[in-house]
Formats: sequence, C-alpha cells, structure tokens
Amino acid sequence: MRATLEGLALQHAFPHLRRADLEAAREALAAGEASDQIAAWEAANRRFHRALTAPCHMPRLMAAIDDLHQSAARHLFATWKHLDWQPRSDKEHRAILRAIKHGDPGKARALLEAHIRAAGEALVARLRNLTANGNGDTMDAR
Repeated sequence: MRATLEGLALQHAFPHLRRADLEAAREALAAGEASDQIAAWEAANRRFHRALTAPCHMPRLMAAIDDLHQSAARHLFATWKHLDWQPRSDKEHRAILRAIKHGDPGKARALLEAHIRAAGEALVARLRNLTANGNGDTMDAR
C-alpha cells in the first residue's frame, strides 16, 4: 500500500519539485549513508522520502504515508541486524534521484515503488524466518 501511495504522491509532486527539495533529499541520503545507527538511518530515510513526496501538496495522502512509514519502522527496528538493508536502499535512493534529475517521472515513480516493495518483501521474509526459527526477540534500535 505504501508503494502505491508514495508513487502517487511522487507523481503529483514531480511538477512541483524544486532544487531545495532535491537538496533536502540528497542531504537525507548522505546522512543515512554516513550512519551506522538504525534509528538515525530510519529518520534520514523518512526525510528522503518526504522530501520527494511532500511537494504533492496533498496533506491527507501524506498523513497516510507517514502512518505507513511509522508502521514499517517498527518492523525494521525488529529485524535490521538480519537484513542487508543499507547498501541496497541507498543505491535505490540514488537511482530515484537520477531519474528525477533526468526529468523522467514515470521511471522515478517505478523505481520508488519497486524500492518500497523490495524493502517490504525483505522485511516480511525476515520476520517469517525469525518466527519459524523461534527467534522473535530481536529488538535493538541502537
């Protein structure tokens, strides 16, 4: 659901994206890449996504996306030690920014949606694996 909603937000935001929005996204990406703390990375990730979608000027859509980010964060904090999350996610973020820089809203939306779906699938797979192995005690949000 989040992939579809963020894709829609990006589609509507695209014509309104300004240099400052892209700079905020780049700064958030850099902050995430520089951090080895999951809580700091998650906050930077949220800033990255919001910088690209908030210019849609659709507050109810953004509120729904924010709620979904919060729900996903719970699961990320529970599984982050068991995921190869950071390098893949950072690479995908850079590809989304390149598509925006090249003025390709369709590609940017497709990349964003694929990025969110892949992250969700990785989280679900890891949670299923942890549950199957009886290792549900994984909370550590350094």
